Amino acid sequence: MRRSLSGVPVLGTLVDVVRSSFRRKLATALLLVFLVISIGTVGLYVQVGGLLEENVEQSMTAAAETEANELSEWNERNRLVVRLLSEHPVYEDGDRANVRAYLQTQQEERPDAAIIRAYVIDRRNQTVATSTNPTMERRTVGNPLSWSERFSFRDFDDVQVHTRRLWRDALSDVNITPSPRARDDVIEGLLEQIDDDVIAPTYFVYTLPDPDALGQETMERYVDDNPALRRERARLKRWKNERSNDIRRFTEMTDRLFTRGQERDLEERVVRIMTPYDDDTFSEYTSQLRSLLRDGYELRLLTRHTKRRWEWERLRDNLLGDLEENRDKVTIRTYSRYKEYQRIISETDATDLAEFGIHAKLQTVGHASEGAALLGSANFMKNNYNWNPECGIYTENANFVAAAINFFDHVWELSEADEVDLSNLQEIPKRSFYPSYYT
Repeated sequence: MRRSLSGVPVLGTLVDVVRSSFRRKLATALLLVFLVISIGTVGLYVQVGGLLEENVEQSMTAAAETEANELSEWNERNRLVVRLLSEHPVYEDGDRANVRAYLQTQQEERPDAAIIRAYVIDRRNQTVATSTNPTMERRTVGNPLSWSERFSFRDFDDVQVHTRRLWRDALSDVNITPSPRARDDVIEGLLEQIDDDVIAPTYFVYTLPDPDALGQETMERYVDDNPALRRERARLKRWKNERSNDIRRFTEMTDRLFTRGQERDLEERVVRIMTPYDDDTFSEYTSQLRSLLRDGYELRLLTRHTKRRWEWERLRDNLLGDLEENRDKVTIRTYSRYKEYQRIISETDATDLAEFGIHAKLQTVGHASEGAALLGSANFMKNNYNWNPECGIYTENANFVAAAINFFDHVWELSEADEVDLSNLQEIPKRSFYPSYYT
């Protein structure tokens, strides 16, 4: 090897020079060591740089998802505040001075939101009927009162939310002060994604007795002086306060589903509700349903067929009784069958009929690409919405909503023969009722 290197004119000269001096040998060895370390360092730098870039991307993604949940939480909190404001009985007598005084009191004293301005809108002529700021009254609705929700970042710690409410034709401006946890461009990009439904909110939905929602008087009757039940009440309250941001109540998400139809200009204006049983819980949402029907929505209700007269009366009174207008946009169908076919006659023993029918609980609004779905174990009943341990899921994911709508529509078509003539519900005869295929 030495001979071969020495035979090369230039390398031979260099080898001879290095051999002739110990210092040169040492310097050459150190140089080689330095080159090896440098090459290794460069390789390590490239590898570590890639890992750091990946970690940063994951961290930013996690921060964005967290911020999305927080923004959704803030928005939902303000929706609830506006709904509470707009459902107060002060609006019923139409006295502007009383309404203005009420709104101003809420503006000054409400602990759960910093209300900048509140308006009551006359939708007939699109003007401000009453406001916490009297100078705004009788003005035409427009800028700066947007009819659609917008986030406008100014210096990042000041977020203004304009929220459209239709329960009592009220509009409110609510100020929220978030805690900045990511850079401006990440948040703004995230909001654009939320607006485009790239990030589709999905929540676990539940019902448990809620001491705050049920109120002190109701809970006192529930626990009385029983020490175990009092401890249970405390545990229920503690669990609610410590729950994850991805958990919501059935009442909250039913409200959100209907509100999505009210606030957004959805292409398909259809509300679908599948519930085997119902009670006066319907009446708690009829103001929203009325608003949706006025805006051109169709309501399709799919329920279990019942032979009992009083259950038909309950459905009529709790749902249709509060929907005086636009009943032509309400369609009710029932689905129940018997495992063995037989014609129902007067001598038929109903206890011998092996019945099956609607048992699913499902609500959707709009088309899959723009709407939402809520499903789970809860009937549209007070016990299911306030007391029973229930669970389900709410989502705005397009694929999930599409599957839910497809399922509903399939059962809806199967139920065509048992579409209810609403006019017949005005005077319900005293007899039992059976699906049409068997009579």
